[in-house]
Amino acid sequence: MNATVDIKALEPDTVRVFALSLSDAEAKPYVQENARATELLGVDQIDPQYVEIFPVSDLEGLGLLGYLTEGQGIPDTLLAPDRSRLAALDGHVMVVMSRAFADRAVQLELDPRVTLIGSYAEEKPPVSFEPLPAEMAKGALTGTAEVPPVQHGRGYKILLLIIAIVVLIALALGALT
Repeated sequence: MNATVDIKALEPDTVRVFALSLSDAEAKPYVQENARATELLGVDQIDPQYVEIFPVSDLEGLGLLGYLTEGQGIPDTLLAPDRSRLAALDGHVMVVMSRAFADRAVQLELDPRVTLIGSYAEEKPPVSFEPLPAEMAKGALTGTAEVPPVQHGRGYKILLLIIAIVVLIALALGALT
């Protein structure tokens, strides 16, 4: 019996890591075309731009843990319980972001060669709204304030004169050559 994984509708940004028990030859078509992940996940459609299938060896130097923390924004504390499993992975992995399911509720029917390693929420800084500090910012707007026209001072005129001189010199030099 195939394992199932439930994806909730409107799920917040979550990244799922799957181990693939595939030979290099078996994995090649999935690596080349992420849209084929539907076959491995047992779903009809998926947005392939939110699916990555690759050999762990491609992450040399960074490693899968580094890729998940730095590339996917997953806090190290969330990865800690699965650290040894993630570090031990070799062969191919599939990383699927919740956006791949277009905010739909989906039940994945995993291919027997696919094993869910873990689901991790991406770190999002909390949004907080501070009240405006000025007393004038409170209340309702009434009418419109008249905005005085912009008056360009002497500095503006000097800047225009310098630009005109530079353009004239450039034109004169161009005519000489």
